[in-house]
Amino acid sequence: CGVCFDGDSYDDNQILFCDKCDIAVHQLCYGIRKIPQGDWICRSCSSRGAAKTCFLCTERGGALKPTVDGRWAHLFCAQWIPELFIQNVDSMEPINAAHLLPDRTNLTCVICREHGAGACIQCAYGNCSVPFHPMCALKAGVRMEV
Repeated sequence: CGVCFDGDSYDDNQILFCDKCDIAVHQLCYGIRKIPQGDWICRSCSSRGAAKTCFLCTERGGALKPTVDGRWAHLFCAQWIPELFIQNVDSMEPINAAHLLPDRTNLTCVICREHGAGACIQCAYGNCSVPFHPMCALKAGVRMEV
């Protein structure tokens, strides 16, 4: 699943694949209450325009949902940033980033080394406070706990 990254499918929470981009998501993780008959198209692919980019990590594609202000974000990234919230948890959208701390966008991710791109969180282990994008940390195999 492109949201929780668990590969198991369950009778009451199946994994669906977008028939355009092939992203895999659990029904509940992505806000799909009823499995559609025939093709299923993710929100990003069903929206017009160019390929969508997550404004929180700057990566293209993936399990994206729209934000209140017209941008796009990975559900995974949004759920790691405390001041963001999902307005409707049944549909898992839109993502409200109105209270995103400006300081998050001025940090340099220690993994991808991008400065001022996306929004970083900071390590909370002991006295560590290194900044990183949640998606970068996931891909680098960093242990992340809530």
